[in-house]
Amino acid sequence: MKLRKFSDCDNPDAFRADFSTLPHRVRKDPFRVGLLAAPICERFLATPYPAPRDFWLCYNKNDRAVGGISANVSASRADTGYFGLFEVELESGCEQIASLLVSAACDWLAKQGVSRIVGPIAFNTWFPYRFRLDSDERCFDWEPVNPPEYVLAVEAAGFEIGEKYSSTAFSELEEVAGKLEPAYRRSLSEGFSYRAFAADSLDTHIPALYRISHAAFSDNYLFEPIAQELFAKAYVSIADKGRRMLSWFVLDPNGEPVGFLYTFIVRIVCDGTTETAVVLKSIAIMPDMRGKGLSNGLLYLVIKESLELGIDYAISATVHSGIQSESYARKGGQLWRHKYALWQKDIS
Repeated sequence: MKLRKFSDCDNPDAFRADFSTLPHRVRKDPFRVGLLAAPICERFLATPYPAPRDFWLCYNKNDRAVGGISANVSASRADTGYFGLFEVELESGCEQIASLLVSAACDWLAKQGVSRIVGPIAFNTWFPYRFRLDSDERCFDWEPVNPPEYVLAVEAAGFEIGEKYSSTAFSELEEVAGKLEPAYRRSLSEGFSYRAFAADSLDTHIPALYRISHAAFSDNYLFEPIAQELFAKAYVSIADKGRRMLSWFVLDPNGEPVGFLYTFIVRIVCDGTTETAVVLKSIAIMPDMRGKGLSNGLLYLVIKESLELGIDYAISATVHSGIQSESYARKGGQLWRHKYALWQKDIS
């Protein structure tokens, strides 16, 4: 096995091609759900970044890429580094490949002067991050989906679980709508209004989504601001797949957007049966508008529309343990729960 680093390679175009197609070659079912399209992955290597970053590929004796990893210093925290975009071809010897890749990333980050490494995170938390912990057969786009060997490899390198997350599916949507409707009605009486937005018009709403997200998420764990162009790629990519969205803005009495709920519909196969679910991906309320029941008003509209479409259940997706969004799933009957985590270790 041999490693090649992007910043030192003789043929950057070939490296980018190998790196961006690697997940699609090495992943096997059921771990192929939600993989980044190769052109999107390739942009990670081609797009300038405001902090040091690099990429590695591991090649076998036949000069075929069998593993890859990225590493970067946080753009907002000079003492923190991330590893991400971690992939290994299990059949080629996961332990050896993973050890080479993780060691290379950690050694490089140590030379950049960081004292803490967190991962998996691709650049920052706007892009793919976390590993999944449970073994439930269900999975959906934008959810971390990885072979369990990836977790074992990271822990073998001395990483320990830091932050925990979960996705919870809940049913009894009629009952949920009933609990939410008073908050919705109250917000209307106070002069707030709601406006739907769809995938085919998402580009026009990027400025509002960007402004609200950066204000609402600024106190989230490891939050980093990003350029609006990169933000647009993160949000529009999910709509490019042509799936239906049930998403809404909430507007203040002056008609200015002050919050949104971003969702999409998925089909999930379990035991040979296909279920439909609405994924509650992102909910954001401007800080000065919190405490007015606006998030419940947004959720009411999505649940109500889901009932009209005959959707089986909702998923409160990839929620950081301990934050308010966890409470949305408790309004209905819990069906199943997926668990994820970030790993970290301190270095000298």
